[in-house]
Amino acid sequence: MESYVEVAFLHNWMSTLLSVWMALFVIQRPLRGRRVLLYSALASLYSSLAFFDHAWIGAAGIELLAFLFVFYRQKALYLVSLLFRALWHATCFIFWEGSFHLGAFFPWVHTPIYLCWLLYGLLFLYLYTHAMTLMKQKFRYGCTLCGKGRPLHLWGYMDSGNLLTHQGLAVLFLDEAYRAQLQGTACRICVGSIHGKREMEALRLWCALDGGARQQAYVVFVDGLRIRGGYRLLLNLKLLSMR
Repeated sequence: MESYVEVAFLHNWMSTLLSVWMALFVIQRPLRGRRVLLYSALASLYSSLAFFDHAWIGAAGIELLAFLFVFYRQKALYLVSLLFRALWHATCFIFWEGSFHLGAFFPWVHTPIYLCWLLYGLLFLYLYTHAMTLMKQKFRYGCTLCGKGRPLHLWGYMDSGNLLTHQGLAVLFLDEAYRAQLQGTACRICVGSIHGKREMEALRLWCALDGGARQQAYVVFVDGLRIRGGYRLLLNLKLLSMR
């Protein structure tokens, strides 16, 4: 049976993109939208055109780069997206027939694959209006830190696992590079991690999430702090109680 390369590329691009969005909805982790679009397009284009010996090496390389620079080494998110993609390909094979090459599905020319695309469109609409909005609200928050000098506004990453408090106040973690821009009452607090407990210097400052009330919190400075997505401020879930 024959397949059109253009149809295969379009179908696999939509399948890959939809699988990543569904994984985002399930795992609840943020990714950069442009990188996801580029990864979906590049992986689909390569699989649709690479019909030569050892082409699997290039496909594996694309997936490795995607894992490192698109999914930021988030194993669960990456594996769930692959699982959803495999399920979509299996479903299309059962209902519309076709063939496989380098992990891509090639629908045969006589099959009404557009019916699958209509379903894709409905899911895209739902995930865009619901899941993507949820993702932005859940993880990315603007935060203003106020000490004795000028206020500092940063975009922070809301980590549901950071519930650390000291004297009843939330504890935030900030890259050491911003230490000179903030002034406040210094103290030392005990911070626990998988590596054990240790005392770290902290500043007591006023902070406010965008659109929320101002409250006091402790800010601990960490040298070279980098969080997936480029964030340099790790927020505390308890801040949401004062929004």
